[in-house]
Amino acid sequence: MGKVNLNITPENTKNLLVVLPNWVGDVALATPALRAIREHYPHAHIGYLMRPYVREVLEPCSWCNEVFFWSGSKNKAKQQHDFLRLASGLRKRKFEVALLLSNSFRAALLAKLAGIKIRVGYTRDGRSLLLTVKMMPDRIDGKYIAVPMVHYYGALARYMGCTVDENRLELPVREGDRQLVDELLAREGIGADEKFIAINPGAAYGSAKCWLPERFAEVADGLRQRTGMRSVVVYGPGEQEIANKIVQCAGGAAVVPPEMVPLGLLKGLVQRCELLVTNDTGPRHFGKAFGKPVVTIFGSTDPRWTEMVYPQERKVRVEVPCGPCMLKRCPRDHRCMQLVTAEAVCGAAAEVMGAATVG
Repeated sequence: MGKVNLNITPENTKNLLVVLPNWVGDVALATPALRAIREHYPHAHIGYLMRPYVREVLEPCSWCNEVFFWSGSKNKAKQQHDFLRLASGLRKRKFEVALLLSNSFRAALLAKLAGIKIRVGYTRDGRSLLLTVKMMPDRIDGKYIAVPMVHYYGALARYMGCTVDENRLELPVREGDRQLVDELLAREGIGADEKFIAINPGAAYGSAKCWLPERFAEVADGLRQRTGMRSVVVYGPGEQEIANKIVQCAGGAAVVPPEMVPLGLLKGLVQRCELLVTNDTGPRHFGKAFGKPVVTIFGSTDPRWTEMVYPQERKVRVEVPCGPCMLKRCPRDHRCMQLVTAEAVCGAAAEVMGAATVG
């Protein structure tokens, strides 16, 4: 993927821009690289460019000095205006190096227009001519090899001279969010000392990643009978109906907050839970960051891309001829998820919780 560039050093890099990934889970997987960059460039002015909705994943963050945001507008003319304005603002900051964790063409074009002389990134999305340091992703016969994203980002940081501990995901939690989590749980009848299970049944990526709500309900009921713990169902934008259906089918074994739990609160909630049961989506990685047992249910996605080498995780997946297809929506019968049983998920939960207790 690339070797260490001895010309990019803490001594000659005073202003460094890091363009973050666009997905919540990928930002969590990038934290080993982000931490390493801060440690290796302790005196540099580091700016992060990110999507507005991933900000809470890293807050409160001590690894950067300044934060910039992509346009949140859905209007194309407004997006173009915001893009040019952002490039102009970055140019005034006089960044010397741009490290592109995002693979998008737009990220490389922005760095070019911002006058950043050294632009480090992978040669993907047709942006090779815009990069000054062209990292080559692994391929076989022209096809990309599935490489864990934590390693993918770590390789970029190592090119910058950093020493990266890829096994240590790290997420901060605001003290105020911890208090709000306690209040949220109390409103749902879960006391300060009561243990609970977190269930995350959605996925911003698309419905092909989502297991059936009634199966999640069966798991909540089964785990209540085995452990005595209730489940708290959390959900993202547009997922409230899924969460409500789980609670309705769970027969008192699950509760759901009346409003969506923002990412800051979600971090605090995962930090407090005893087990996280989730689809292959961003909050899955919160479990590792906080050292919690995790059961991840896989559908259309290839586990190799998001592998995080975590002994306290159990993956539940059924091999099907059409998978992993990596599609956002299943064009057929969603058999990869239909064939995953509640019994298999409950068994994985019992195993990983037992291992955590023994450990």
